[in-house]
Amino acid sequence: MGFKDRFRDIQPFVAEEENEIIAEEKEVLPFVDILLAKLSDKVYSIPIWFDYSKDEKKELINLFVLNFLKDSSISLPHDSRESLINELTASVFGFGEIDKLLADNAVSALSIKSGQNVFVKKSGETIDTGMKIENVDILAQRLLQASKLNTDRPVLKFGFENLIVTLIMPPVCDYFITIKKKIREHTDFAYLLQNNKIDESIYSFLISLLNDKKNILISGASDAGKTSYIEAICSSVTNAVLFQKTKFINSESFICGGLSCDELENLFSALTFSDYGYVIFDLNDGSYKDEISGMISSIQSNSIIDAVMKLAGEEAARNKITEKQAKARIASIYNYIIQLDKELYISSIAELSLNKSGSLVMSEVLARDENGYKYGFELPAEVVKQVETPVVDISSGKKTFKSRFK
Repeated sequence: MGFKDRFRDIQPFVAEEENEIIAEEKEVLPFVDILLAKLSDKVYSIPIWFDYSKDEKKELINLFVLNFLKDSSISLPHDSRESLINELTASVFGFGEIDKLLADNAVSALSIKSGQNVFVKKSGETIDTGMKIENVDILAQRLLQASKLNTDRPVLKFGFENLIVTLIMPPVCDYFITIKKKIREHTDFAYLLQNNKIDESIYSFLISLLNDKKNILISGASDAGKTSYIEAICSSVTNAVLFQKTKFINSESFICGGLSCDELENLFSALTFSDYGYVIFDLNDGSYKDEISGMISSIQSNSIIDAVMKLAGEEAARNKITEKQAKARIASIYNYIIQLDKELYISSIAELSLNKSGSLVMSEVLARDENGYKYGFELPAEVVKQVETPVVDISSGKKTFKSRFK
């Protein structure tokens, strides 16, 4: 459902001389589109927008809406006006034109590159919007303001509200930005624990794998929760870089389709020679970089065996090697495979290794059945619980900030 569709039932009252703005047959009234566009532009023009608290942002938006309705001679019932303000508060991030794209519920992600049109992923399809951001460098700086990160790294990933933002900047390539909506509002290991998706023993084991920078393949069917576990990992390790649907070097993708082969090589070099905790990307195209240590990948598959067979088949065909050799390469790249069941549950974890003859060996270290979990790993004596760092609102200009929206 699009942003304006949520207000299809709103029936504003306008002055007699402005009756022509009312659409016939109860179609969506244009004032919602106009209001969203004007508000997005106004917020984008405020340099210290991200220094305001959530309550202050809402108050500013409330003032803007009231002034807009008054100037437009539009009167809304109180409940409709409050609903509109709440939706605008949740939809206007402070990123200008792209706020209007993100306000559409059907849009799940977008990509922006200097000199190129903006692409969105909408209802599962990649669509050229025809929109072009003239100063992507300014937008990138705006996103950095929102992140509150103080760094000169050319590749950054961070979370903001319900968004996952990836910035790729010079000298890797021209400014390239991807923004993806989180599937769930809030997913981290604390969420998984509190909702009994994992227990403390599994949590502790997963954290130990991350601390040891093990290479992990996350496997699961569609909507099993692969992205949610990746988000949990990203929130638990430092300097994680996330690329989803990434096909390095020789093929197009949604996230990196706008980068040339040289730029992709520069991107990989930037990741290799920077001190990143983890590089995380999607493997559904069968591509990977086996020289990376500290890699999380995901693949759509119904079982651990299916995941291995899928990768082995692609590896054997690509490099013209035997299935045994292909499986051995997989074991040399990945230390563990985590298989997800429905509803974010882990159904199995297998450790990969090679035997003396060079054949792949998969040892199940965790299994789940109707009786619960069976553990094949040593349970730590203590479990260190990670607590999410609260976001602290920074307020400034309390005496004058309201005047910005008058």
